[in-house]
Amino acid sequence: MPDRDDLAGAAQPHSAGCGDLPGLSRPAAITGKMRPATSQHRNIATSQHRNIAIPFNRIRHNVQSRFIKRLIRNFLPATLIIAALGSVFYAFESADDLKALIAHEKDHVHAGVESVNRTLLTLKHDTQYLAHSTLLTEAVERPGRARIDRLEQDLAAFIAAKGIYHKVRWIDERGQEQVRVESHDRVSIATSGETENKALRYYFEQAMKLEQGETYLSPLDLEIEQGAVERHQRPTLRAATTLFDQSGRARGIAVISYSARDLFEHIDQVSATAGTSWMLLNEQGYWLRSNDPAQEFGFMLPHRASMAAQQPEVWQKIAQAPSGHFFDADGGLWMFDTVYPNRVIANNPVPAAENAGRMKMVKYIDAAALSMQNQTLRKQTTLLVFLFLALAFAISFRLSRSQLAQEDSNIDLQHLLGELNQQKFALDQHAIVAIAGLDGTITYVNDKFCAISQYERRELIGQNHRIVKSGMHDAAFYREMGDAIRNGIVWHGETCHRAKDGSLYWAKNTFVPLPSSASYIAISTDITAQKQTEEKLRIASIAFETHEAIVVTDMQANIINVNRAFEQLTGYSAAEAIGQNPKILQSGRHDQQFYLEMWATLLKDGIWSGEMWDKRKDGSIYPKWLTISAVRNEKQEVTNYVAIFMDISERKRAEEEIQRLAFYDTLTELPNRRLLLDRLIQSLIASERSGSFGALLFMDMDNFKILNDTQGHDVGDMLLIEVARRLKTSVRESDTVARLGGDEFVVILQGLGSSELLAANQAEDIAEKIVAALSETYRLGAHEHHSSVSIGVGLFHGRSTTVDELLKRADTAMYQAKSAGRNAVRFFETDMQKAVESRAMMETALRQAIAKEELQLYYQMQVNREQRIVGAEALLRWINEERGFVSPAQFIPLAEESGLILPIGLWVLETACRQLQKWQDSPATRHLQLAVNVSARQFRQPNFVAQIGELLKTYGIDPTRLKLELTESIVLTDVEETVQKMLALKQFGVQFSMDDFGTGYSSLSYLKQLPLNQIKIDQSFVRDIVVDKSDAIIVKTIIDMSLNFNLEVIAEGVETEEQLEILRENGCQAFQGYLFSKAVPLTEFEAQIGQTGVIE
Repeated sequence: MPDRDDLAGAAQPHSAGCGDLPGLSRPAAITGKMRPATSQHRNIATSQHRNIAIPFNRIRHNVQSRFIKRLIRNFLPATLIIAALGSVFYAFESADDLKALIAHEKDHVHAGVESVNRTLLTLKHDTQYLAHSTLLTEAVERPGRARIDRLEQDLAAFIAAKGIYHKVRWIDERGQEQVRVESHDRVSIATSGETENKALRYYFEQAMKLEQGETYLSPLDLEIEQGAVERHQRPTLRAATTLFDQSGRARGIAVISYSARDLFEHIDQVSATAGTSWMLLNEQGYWLRSNDPAQEFGFMLPHRASMAAQQPEVWQKIAQAPSGHFFDADGGLWMFDTVYPNRVIANNPVPAAENAGRMKMVKYIDAAALSMQNQTLRKQTTLLVFLFLALAFAISFRLSRSQLAQEDSNIDLQHLLGELNQQKFALDQHAIVAIAGLDGTITYVNDKFCAISQYERRELIGQNHRIVKSGMHDAAFYREMGDAIRNGIVWHGETCHRAKDGSLYWAKNTFVPLPSSASYIAISTDITAQKQTEEKLRIASIAFETHEAIVVTDMQANIINVNRAFEQLTGYSAAEAIGQNPKILQSGRHDQQFYLEMWATLLKDGIWSGEMWDKRKDGSIYPKWLTISAVRNEKQEVTNYVAIFMDISERKRAEEEIQRLAFYDTLTELPNRRLLLDRLIQSLIASERSGSFGALLFMDMDNFKILNDTQGHDVGDMLLIEVARRLKTSVRESDTVARLGGDEFVVILQGLGSSELLAANQAEDIAEKIVAALSETYRLGAHEHHSSVSIGVGLFHGRSTTVDELLKRADTAMYQAKSAGRNAVRFFETDMQKAVESRAMMETALRQAIAKEELQLYYQMQVNREQRIVGAEALLRWINEERGFVSPAQFIPLAEESGLILPIGLWVLETACRQLQKWQDSPATRHLQLAVNVSARQFRQPNFVAQIGELLKTYGIDPTRLKLELTESIVLTDVEETVQKMLALKQFGVQFSMDDFGTGYSSLSYLKQLPLNQIKIDQSFVRDIVVDKSDAIIVKTIIDMSLNFNLEVIAEGVETEEQLEILRENGCQAFQGYLFSKAVPLTEFEAQIGQTGVIE
């Protein structure tokens, strides 16, 4: 529809108001291709227009396929409903079955609890029966051999008749067994030589506190004989009651030991079903009975296994409630109930005490066993579902046949309508359509025309096609297009148009004349993106030949194109580079991490820029500045990578030269004053952050001016260069050596440790090394020269001292060194200089202490509750011929720092073993146990266990008499290694005590893992136990905790009777302190031991 002047193109609208009829295309083109409108062409155009109304051939669907689909649509809902109802039925029924199962199994658990309670009640009655038996009462009132013999026979008959007890004893008030009858394979009576003292056993102490008629029940644990777990590992309950004479005085206890194996076997028989297991646990979560015997009694055995540690979530639920049940994450069922021994044993249980010693009876049914419970129900439900499904299928079959017959009558009409809609939809979706008269008036546009032109339909209909004219084409272009259409010729071409917002877009068009209606139809496609891509490629082809190297790769990083600058810079031709990976350019200076981080940034951000070193074809390495960009398609998928880089060698050389001139001395190439001050500031900051000391060494070459004046500046420069070289080889890599100017040099030492004295010693060592190095002969040209240096040292710690002040101090100290005669080292701090010299003298004397026999062991006694001496702690003392008595607080840290603690520690262990050998030859001292402190450095020696084993073998001593005291710092440094070494030493029989317990913050968390024998309460808690309630509570807590772990407790620093009484009341078993004796030499200690072993 071009008018008499021109024919403008159609536009691309963007409006919700566009209709669904074919629309106006874009009728302007850059270049047109014209074809005469022959009669054949006109007939084809007319025929195509009429074909829009011609229906498609009718296609009938396959009857069988349609029937199957209809059957599925009818049968599937019925199937889902039946399946849902079956599932609901199964869920309700299985829930009822599960409730019944839980109730049944809970009865089993409760029956187990009742079995335990009946056993405990029987144990209580038998204990009270023995306590009130005539023979035992007479033996207690009037002990004698005949009465004891009759009592032994009576107890032997009693234990044989009962058959469930493995030990019955009468223990006197001192803890000594007077009568012990045992039943293993047979009944046996212990002789007087076989009886033991049980004063330190917890059940003895607890039973002695009972009132008349009361019974004490021990926790269920393993039998301990001779200080170790019984070889048979017999699970045992002990019931005990106090024996009183006629005056009401406690004369000992009667004890019955019950083997829990009988109880366990009974419960096994009641509870044994497939897929189930039962267990018994104490209140700390340790297994007393388990399917796996290796897990039992972890609180007494090295494996330390417990449910609390291995199954914490399960144990937490069991521990929080008296009884109940729950399912675990694997679908297993847990049921549990609580045994309260004190409710059964105690006559009038106190609420606070009746919960003590609780045990948990637990039964577990695994998921497989639970599943078997529902097998019959699943079969019944499945059969019922199948019956209903068969009925539903029959109904669906008949209904589908009826529906299919009804649908066949409408199928032809539906097919026709569908084909017409598809034709219209396809045209609207894939083309921009418009119809206009030959005068250019628009009569129809489709949605795509509205969308691309951004006009609504009402704004276009009735308007001239010039509304979307771009102005990009001249009048001749439009005249040629209009002539073709008026002459009935189909016109093809590309046109540019302007949308409503002013933006331009391109279209590829086909204009078909409609002679019968004096109009034409325009069908177009949007080629705007194609035109933009062509323009970008034109610009890119120009930019590709820039002076910077360009590499284009595919998404696998294989090179597909390079420019001329790349060939000139790398030496590789395009033919050599294309198809290769950019790895051919790698220099080897960057590690794999560098490239991983580069690619991570590139994949995340789509671009990476940075400095990189690469290699040319000839092998030369050069620095370059590289930028890599990812190229993405319309789906935002990476298709290519483009790398642009340039050689920055000259820039790098210029930067390095500027850096060298600004921060380095041109003669010696050492850091100059500017760089020194910067590094000194950084050193002060690092010192403050780490808490370690550093040092500044200020040095001046002695008599340098004389050499410079007599030999000339060239020789002086040679000396300075050699001094710089020797200084660099005399210090550590982390230290800084700088030249201030002239013959003045400075060294910064960092990381000298947190001890001021140790830092001063290290600084002095390095300074002396420098003095020695700079005092060696210099070869200066043809002459030899001898020189020396004076060094001033200033220590720094954090930023408490400014840089200027620190330089002044070191400079002052240097002049003190020159005043002292040159070739010397002086510290700025006078007191520190004295301290360094004093420490060096003390270290020299300590190295000779063993050879001069100046070291001695003092002994501080350790006593039990009856103040009977049970052992001593060996304490190291040093008596120097010049210094006299040297405090351990002075020489022990020095020994640790210098490494002398290793030979001294070995001497202490050897001396202690030698003394134990002498004591075991005397009846008065053979029972004594000797405690020896072991340092962390000594314990960490790889051969420490072998050392102890060799000493035990050499002196032939009883290993149980040697007790090693470890501090918490040793234990917590490496718990796993510590436990391994302790267990290895325990194999020898060596005992362990944890020294200063409670002063650390992690003791409780690791206590269960350590194979300890004893806990020593630190004197800091004992000191104020009488006046400070907090300390008293801490001490009581430590004692209770230790007793629960079957650990002996000793308190150090006991100085008053009031302290002793409180410790006794809380259950402490041993004591050490000035109340009994201070640490004394061997002769005085042995004099304190009487014939009975009681303090005299």
